[in-house]
Amino acid sequence: SFLPSEKFIPEYLYFYLKSIKDILESNASGTTFLELSAKKASSVEFPLPPIAEQQRIVNTLESLFIKLDRAREILQTILKSFENRKSAILHKAVTGELTAKWREENGVSLDSWEEKKLGEIAQFIGGGTPSKKVLEYWNGDIKWASVKDIKGDFLIDTVDYITLDGLNNSSSNRCQIGDLILITRISPGKTIIAKDEIAINQDLKIVKSNEDRKFLHYYFKTIEDEIISKSSGSTVLGIKLTILNEIQIQLPTLEEQTEIVRILDKLLTNEQQAYDLYNTIEKIDLMKKAILGKAFRGKLGTNDPLEEAIL
Repeated sequence: SFLPSEKFIPEYLYFYLKSIKDILESNASGTTFLELSAKKASSVEFPLPPIAEQQRIVNTLESLFIKLDRAREILQTILKSFENRKSAILHKAVTGELTAKWREENGVSLDSWEEKKLGEIAQFIGGGTPSKKVLEYWNGDIKWASVKDIKGDFLIDTVDYITLDGLNNSSSNRCQIGDLILITRISPGKTIIAKDEIAINQDLKIVKSNEDRKFLHYYFKTIEDEIISKSSGSTVLGIKLTILNEIQIQLPTLEEQTEIVRILDKLLTNEQQAYDLYNTIEKIDLMKKAILGKAFRGKLGTNDPLEEAIL
């Protein structure tokens, strides 16, 4: 622990240590818990403005952080409302309630829905990673997806690219446009629809099926918790293909699948707003880091009323 001298306001010291948290952790050691040795801790340098300036910095940071925390809380409440509404709509979709009127108008019975195992309606094709030791396998023109790329409903681009040699000399496989991609390790159960031919790594599976891909994409959202509960692994959570194939779903006709997708696309138009909220919440945390950095570079803590305009 750091015991501030009379030259430091404790809150000022607290905020400064938060601003250099990454540096402190990089100098710490330990397998289970990181610990900063007394020798290294004693070498940490602290900027020492006058007490009055320290107090201005503390007051400004506390004021800004209160506003940011309040904004974060409001956004999380709105996001939770989105998620609850979406969950309720998807439940109605996969139980037939959403298309009850459509079935009545088209003379279709709920008995037309069949119980199927995932392995009966889909083939799961795995991926892989080209050797990182062979530079010629990387930074080519083939998009190569990993878990970090699976966000939203459609996969358009990826962080990493590989070459044709990298694809051919690894267990990676490339999906076709419109294919569904499923995460089976790290965050098992999440899916995305490919908008391009994209190669995948070993944490993903290409889902080949004659069913409506968008319908399956929506359906997987309702069984994500089941997939997670059936996953295993001490370090990395993953679901075995044999277990995935046995998961049962209720499957309507292709015509009804198309109608369900049409209705869901219309009802879930606010989905993008939900992802925007996720991004905004993440930006709030980044803003805190940026504000702390400014504070200890002498760019905060003045009487300038424009400071809080950054919000």
